[in-house]
Amino acid sequence: MNYYIILGISNKASDDDIKAAYRKLAMIHHPDRGGDAEKLKLINKAYDVLKDPFKRSAYDASFIPKYHNKKQNRNLTLTAQISFFDAVYGTELFLQYTLFSGSVEVVKINIPPGANNNDVISFKGLGDDRYSPYAPRGNLLVKIKILTDENWSRSGNNLITKQVINVFDLMLGCVIIIHTLNGKQVKLTIPKGTQPNTVFSIKGYGVRNIKTNITGDILVHIDVKIPIINNDTTLQKLEELYYCTKSED
Repeated sequence: MNYYIILGISNKASDDDIKAAYRKLAMIHHPDRGGDAEKLKLINKAYDVLKDPFKRSAYDASFIPKYHNKKQNRNLTLTAQISFFDAVYGTELFLQYTLFSGSVEVVKINIPPGANNNDVISFKGLGDDRYSPYAPRGNLLVKIKILTDENWSRSGNNLITKQVINVFDLMLGCVIIIHTLNGKQVKLTIPKGTQPNTVFSIKGYGVRNIKTNITGDILVHIDVKIPIINNDTTLQKLEELYYCTKSED
């Protein structure tokens, strides 16, 4: 029987911690408040031992060997939802969760740059204390869920975006500005005669692989915008241009 777990405290709890935990549990489980009388007996027994320094010392000395080399405390698995931006560049998160003992844990964890959807990151010693406060705590396993972004997607270490360009700019060539995910501006030259669905690559602006330290690229998929023209004179000129280019074919 683990008196520390009964009171929901660590074996390193102070006298004030023990007293506060006892008062809270005694109030919850008192029969006059609809509580469980048998549960209250266990709480009183645990408190009677742990509040007394001599009894506590003797209990600790007799308790530790019983749990030596016993089953280790289990891992805990949580899911963390992060933005597409944070997945690419990394972030810090504060997580709050409840251990089996009833104590609430608040931890700060680092999500490294380049995290993938459904990655599981392990944080040693932040897991549960279910079996014994003397055995090492389990690990905290954080499963990453990445929110979608309306302008960006990812393939491996490459970032993918789409640019819609006027058909005349594709015909004549132009220079466009690509706004990267982290707010930088990069010029991209579109050669004349570029066809829809062409993909351009911008080197070194993708996802950095923390294992290889190699950064991927931005892949720009070109889509076309066809303007609506209602001016008869303009339409006539376009028709003439069309037949002109057709004769060149």
